[in-house]
Amino acid sequence: MIRQHYIWFEEQFGHLWKPYYQEPHRYYHIEHHIHRMVLSAEEQNQILTLPQAIAVMFHDAVYIPGYSKNEERSVDIMNAVLYNSTLVTKDDLYVARDCIMSTVNHSPLCHEAELIIDLDLVELATNYDRNSQLIRNEFRPFYTPGEYRNGRIAFLTSMLNKKQLFYTPNFRKYEKPARLNMEKSLEILKETGTK
Repeated sequence: MIRQHYIWFEEQFGHLWKPYYQEPHRYYHIEHHIHRMVLSAEEQNQILTLPQAIAVMFHDAVYIPGYSKNEERSVDIMNAVLYNSTLVTKDDLYVARDCIMSTVNHSPLCHEAELIIDLDLVELATNYDRNSQLIRNEFRPFYTPGEYRNGRIAFLTSMLNKKQLFYTPNFRKYEKPARLNMEKSLEILKETGTK
């Protein structure tokens, strides 16, 4: 059931969303990130609804490092691709929109968004160092090392100031390791300017 939505969606629309994840400036926000989210759902026995599957596929369709409207533009692409489709309903798209927009500040705008946030953030608790380097590679062409450092410090600080990072019961176990990884990274950034 979990993978059914993904396989169906990939068969129907993969040719429309996959090219966005193949842009040359991307290292972390690529198709692998989408696959990891689906795999994490399976590992935690979480069933993705159709709107959630849509949100997973399109939530990073637009990704420009430092751009404040990535998610908004990703919703625009989702709507352009799917709005007239007979395979999804308008209600599906409204829920998917709220799920995608919830990833801006990683605060759920609807119940369905809780799982999307958890899937998007689980990598903070796993493979942290590798993923941090991939994200840094994405920023390198656009920002100086000092600009990246300051932005990363601001991001990590804002995340650590959140009351909670994970919302669904099966993902709450990742709260502590994610915070420990970010705290360590923040300390290194402040001391040496790396990570």
